Amino acid sequence: MNPISLQPTEAVEEVLKSITEEKGMIEATALPAAKLDHRLSLWQGDITTLRADAIVNAANSQMLGCFSPRHFQCV
Repeated sequence: MNPISLQPTEAVEEVLKSITEEKGMIEATALPAAKLDHRLSLWQGDITTLRADAIVNAANSQMLGCFSPRHFQCV
């Protein structure tokens, strides 16, 4: 398929689809459950390869996350 002949949104979808196929997808349901709460799974990696209903990024206003050990919430 020639991307030039596609509408812009269709062309973007084609590019994203090919990138996804190259990277591969990880099924969130296949991840092991967290030790403290079986309802949660922890993932460290490229979140664009994770097939999930929701993703939570533990970042602060600087988008850096918390650097204090054992902190559950940083302000």
